[in-house]
Amino acid sequence: MTFGKAIRHQWPLDPEIVYLNHGTVGVTPTVVLDTQDAIRREIEANPSAQLLREISGMIGGGGSGGGGGRLRRAADRVARFVGARDDALAFVGNATEGVNAVLWSLDLGPGDAILTTEKTYGGVRQAVRYACRQTGADMVAASLPCPLSRESAVRAIDEAITETTRLAVLDHIISETGALLPIAELIELCHARGVLVLVDGAHAPAQVPLNIPLLGADYYAANLHKWAFAPRSCGILWASETTRPSLHPPVISWNLDQGLPPSSIGQAPAILLPGWPHPPGSTFSSGSAPTPCGPTTTSWSGRRPSS
Repeated sequence: MTFGKAIRHQWPLDPEIVYLNHGTVGVTPTVVLDTQDAIRREIEANPSAQLLREISGMIGGGGSGGGGGRLRRAADRVARFVGARDDALAFVGNATEGVNAVLWSLDLGPGDAILTTEKTYGGVRQAVRYACRQTGADMVAASLPCPLSRESAVRAIDEAITETTRLAVLDHIISETGALLPIAELIELCHARGVLVLVDGAHAPAQVPLNIPLLGADYYAANLHKWAFAPRSCGILWASETTRPSLHPPVISWNLDQGLPPSSIGQAPAILLPGWPHPPGSTFSSGSAPTPCGPTTTSWSGRRPSS
């Protein structure tokens, strides 16, 4: 696989800069952006038919392609990319939106506690703080030592759990430091103590091999527009079979009491453009794994150099 200046022309980057901030705002390949523009034009040719039938599948069983609409079929591809079942995953605007959906789906109250860490991403930390303020629950932050080891991470979380801890919000990859937490082991520890686990996997897709169900979490929120080359803004929320039915979107509309929705949490048109597969082949389609933007970005998400 080619890297460096030989492929720089495949991104719309200013040639005068060296772009290093993919962790905050990823850069999307030009071919993916062109596909996104084509989809926009397709929608505008017949908005009602496209949005209600072909894309969302709200009427007509998913239009000409069946299967619940193009958005649902895209979510199915992404589910396979992260090792999940088709009905266990939905699109969200970003990982923080997924976190909010989980927080406001829990019946929290005084005497409950949510466990975070001192390295929890700022936006997620604020979401937890607000949920606790509104429900009377307590927010607890475990202190992770630096340098961080597997043993010290497990010890820090174990010591921070109490009998009131209802939910642990844990990073898969810490945004500030890039440290990879022993997330499967931490999930097992939390479950042994009777604590639900929400994983903030904002940086994990296309950075590390990912099989979400095998991790054992109750919820997993992630972004596809950082390292997986999807256009902004596009994220996913995965939920276990036991937690799925009780989920609510952060903005209530027609999707009230549906549990994990068929394709997206929130208002689908805001995120549908990055989401579904691009039918034609392209120079980005030589990889072997399904990807967030379909074949258009397969080689970038599916073929990584060996570590």
